[in-house]
Amino acid sequence: MLQFGLVDKLRTYCTANNIAFVYGNEDIQNAILGITGNVQKPNVDVLFCMFDNVIDLKNGRISSLKYRGFIALGRHCETNTSSSIDETPLMKFDRRFQYLNTKLLTIISTICCENELAIEGDLVLKEKLNMYDENIDTIGTDITFLH
Repeated sequence: MLQFGLVDKLRTYCTANNIAFVYGNEDIQNAILGITGNVQKPNVDVLFCMFDNVIDLKNGRISSLKYRGFIALGRHCETNTSSSIDETPLMKFDRRFQYLNTKLLTIISTICCENELAIEGDLVLKEKLNMYDENIDTIGTDITFLH
């Protein structure tokens, strides 16, 4: 993978796997979703990410490169604009988050394997219900890729 090529690799992966791709900080993601308009149907996956490049220079050359930021996978699960309040937390996990956990870890693993990247530290996957105007359920984590 070329230096600074992680975002392009993620975007290409998403395109090949019919996953909507949203790059940018959390403050603008809702606006980006509104512009793309392709996530309002149920069961559309969306990958959210944003990275800072952390560069270590030695003798004027890049000796290491880290991509530090966050990555999240979301899915619009409801056929209307609200979720059922009758669901228990376990039902929500079974219906939404188990799938998102598995798929996000598959995406991260695939990107790492195909591009000789490593992960620094632990991944703490956080569940969020009904994010953005489209009510997308997400699983996300802070992450550092080592190149």
